[in-house]
Amino acid sequence: MRFSEDAVNKTFFCVNIAPQDSYTNQHPWKDVEVKSEVKLRSTDGAFVQTGLCSADNVADGALTYRGWRIPSCFWKLICYKDASGTVQVVGFIGENTLTNVKDTAAQTRRTEATTKPRSQEDILKLLSTPAVVGEAWTTAVNMLLVDRNVTKSKLPTAAKCKAALTLSADVSAEWAKAIKA
Repeated sequence: MRFSEDAVNKTFFCVNIAPQDSYTNQHPWKDVEVKSEVKLRSTDGAFVQTGLCSADNVADGALTYRGWRIPSCFWKLICYKDASGTVQVVGFIGENTLTNVKDTAAQTRRTEATTKPRSQEDILKLLSTPAVVGEAWTTAVNMLLVDRNVTKSKLPTAAKCKAALTLSADVSAEWAKAIKA
C-alpha cells in the first residue's frame, strides 16, 4: 500500500472479492487488516497474501439461496523482517459462516478465533495444494517490486518467506497484542 496510489488502486480488482460474513468482515477481519498495516509501519515493508479456505482459492463452498458459492473461511499471511532482521510469517484465519447479529457470545468466539495469530503451517494445512502459497511469495518478490523505488535487501526473500513455517510464542504474543490494541 505504500508503493504508490496505483498499487492501492490495484487492490480493488474484481479478483480481490468474495462473499464474507458481514460481522467478520466489519469487525475482527477489519481489525486484522487495519492493525496489521499499523504494526507493519515499523518495518521496512512486507508481503501480504489473502486467500480463501476452499480448494486453493477457488470459491467452491456450498451454494446459497442466491446461487453464490461461499468460501468456508478466509486466510491472510504476512511475511516481514522483524527488528532483528529475522524473517517472520504470521497468519490469520477468518471463518465465514454467518454470525447471528443477536448472538454476542458467537461474535466473541468469532473475534477471538479470527484475531488469533497463526503459523504459515496452519494456513497451508487448509489447502489441497499448499505450493500455491510458495508460488505467490516468489511472484510477489519477482513481479511486485518491478519499477518501484524499493530497496530489495530490506524485504524478505521468497525463499525465507516459504521457509518460515512456524510461529514462535513471542511473535504470536506480539501480534496478538498489536491486533487487540
